[in-house]
Amino acid sequence: MWDRIKADFSNWEAKNPIENTFINNCIFNADSLYESVAFVLSNKISTHLLIVQDWIQLFNKAYNNSDYLRTSLEQDLQAILDRDFACTRISDPLLHYNGFHGLQLQRLANYFFKNGIYATSSLIHDRMISCCSMDIHPAVPVGLGTVIDHGIGVVIGETARIGNNVFMYHNVTLGSNGTIGGDRHPTIEDDVLLGSNTSILGNITIGKGSAVAAGSIVTKSVPPEVLVAGNPAKEIGPAKEFQKKGH
Repeated sequence: MWDRIKADFSNWEAKNPIENTFINNCIFNADSLYESVAFVLSNKISTHLLIVQDWIQLFNKAYNNSDYLRTSLEQDLQAILDRDFACTRISDPLLHYNGFHGLQLQRLANYFFKNGIYATSSLIHDRMISCCSMDIHPAVPVGLGTVIDHGIGVVIGETARIGNNVFMYHNVTLGSNGTIGGDRHPTIEDDVLLGSNTSILGNITIGKGSAVAAGSIVTKSVPPEVLVAGNPAKEIGPAKEFQKKGH
């Protein structure tokens, strides 16, 4: 995959100094996809106190130590290329897509959370909120090949679970219904599509291959492979056609 990304710039010529510095550091000065992502994310969340080189060192160490971080990164990139009509080059999400950046920051926060390094996990989470306008709790397990398109306004609570190959748009909420403690957030099974401005509330399950139409509010579990819509959401047909690339 790193060779494919570098191929996007085989004939590249800088148009100005800013572009030259950015591409050189992200692509030509990186030895791997993971170093490139570490650089991009670190520059996105750094401040005058939380300096970029410290983030780069921290993130590179995490990628070197975690097969899952490396695998999920590659599969997330490929999923965007496969499912998003707007994406024509595999390097574009790496360099520019806010939803992809926010998801990778959550994965890093989750890595530190699972290893008991809670202060670092919380700090990454805080910077994800500030820089990406996304709030995904560090405890949330997110499956492989996930796409968060745009990412703005996505809020996912602590006990939510997300399967593989899930596609969600902006302003999606996976929240609590406020009536119970403990396991209080939704489970999203594999191959689910969540439209923009959807709210899925409570300890419910959205079944494998289902789709939730934009603007829907879901408070009851959804069977596999169906499309639901409305407030409250109701089953309106099969999800197959709704699940096409770029819908």
